[in-house]
Amino acid sequence: MAEATRTSSASTPGMMIPVFLIAAALLIGYVDRGSLSIAAPVVMTEFGLSASQLGLLFSGFFWAYTVGLFAGVPFIDRFRPGYVLAGGFLVWSLATAMTGAVHSFEALLIASYGWRAVFVAIGLISLLWLPLWLRWMPRGPGQIADVGPPPPLARIVRQRAFWGSTLGMFCLAYFLYFTITWLPTYLAEAHSLSTDEMTLAVTLYYLADACGSLATGAITDMQIRRGRAPGLVRKAALAGGCVVAAAGMMMCLVSGAPAYKVWLAVAGLGFGCANSGAWAFIQTLAGPTATGRWTSLTNGFATFAGILASILTGVLVDRTGDFNAALTATAGICLLGALMWTLVVGPFRPVAWRTT
Repeated sequence: MAEATRTSSASTPGMMIPVFLIAAALLIGYVDRGSLSIAAPVVMTEFGLSASQLGLLFSGFFWAYTVGLFAGVPFIDRFRPGYVLAGGFLVWSLATAMTGAVHSFEALLIASYGWRAVFVAIGLISLLWLPLWLRWMPRGPGQIADVGPPPPLARIVRQRAFWGSTLGMFCLAYFLYFTITWLPTYLAEAHSLSTDEMTLAVTLYYLADACGSLATGAITDMQIRRGRAPGLVRKAALAGGCVVAAAGMMMCLVSGAPAYKVWLAVAGLGFGCANSGAWAFIQTLAGPTATGRWTSLTNGFATFAGILASILTGVLVDRTGDFNAALTATAGICLLGALMWTLVVGPFRPVAWRTT
C-alpha cells in the first residue's frame, strides 16, 4: 500500500505538462476551426453567397471530421493513445497549412490571399506542438494503466447510458458548432457590427464560456469531495448550464444594444458550465475498459450536429430573412440536452461490463 501511494504521488506532478499540452492541442484545434467563421461575413459579400451556400461550406469540415472519428475507433484501443493523438495532430496541422496553398475557391472555402497566409501560419505553428508532446506525453509504468480488453462495440451500443449521453452530447455539440460557425455572421448581420466590433463580441462570448467552464469544474469537484452525490452534482451542472445557455441565446433575440452583449455573455457562461464536465461524465459511465471506444463513438455521432447546425441555420436564415428561427432552434436543442442528461442517461455509475 505504501509503495502504491508513493507511485501515485510521484506520478501526479509529472502529469501537469501532458495535461497542459492536451489543453494546448484543443486550443489550437478550435483556432483552426474558427478561422473560416471569422472570415465568413467577408466571404459572403465577396463571392455573393447565400446563407444556405455558406452553411454547406461550413458543413464540409464536419463531414470529414465525423468520418475520422469513426475511423479512429479501432486505433484508440489498439495503439497507445499518445501516439494516436500525435499522428492525428500531425495530419491536422499539415492539412491546415496546405489549405493555405490552395488556389481555387471550390477547394479552399476562402480565396483571399490574406486568409491563405493565416491558414499556412496556423498550420506551421501547430507543428511546434508535436516535439513537445513526444517528449512529455505519458509513457512507462505508472503512467498508463493496463485495464484489459475493451467490450465489443455491440455491447456498448446496447447500453441506455450510451445513447442518453450520446444524445446529450449531440445537443451540446449543436450549440457549440452553431457558435463556432455562425455566431460571427449573426453578430455582423443582425447587429450591423464591423469586423473589429464583431471580433470583440465573439471574444466576450468565449471569455464567459471559459470562465464558466473553469469555475464549474472547480466547484463540482469541491462538492463531490465534500460528500455530495457525484451524479446529482454532475447532472445539475449539465442541465443547469443548458438552461442558462438557452435563456441567454433567446434573450439575444429581444435585446438591443448594448444589452444583447450581456445576454451573449450569459449564454457563453451557461454553455461553459454545461460543457465543463460532459466528457468526465461520459468516461465515468464507460469505465476504464470502454472509455476509448465509447467516447470515440459518442464524439462521432455528436459531430453530426455540426453538419446539421451548419446547413439548417443557413436554410432558416434564407427562408426567414433573419436569425430568429435559427437561434430559437439552437436554444431549443440545448434545452433538449438538459432532458437527455437528467432523464435518459440513468444512474451515474460505470457500466458493469462483466455482467451485461
